[in-house]
Amino acid sequence: MDNKWMPFLVLALSCVFFNPYF
Repeated sequence: MDNKWMPFLVLALSCVFFNPYF
């Protein structure tokens, strides 16, 4: 997996975890 995708994945996971309605 590309390292450049890591920040994006972390951001996406954070959105999912902090936004149950997302």
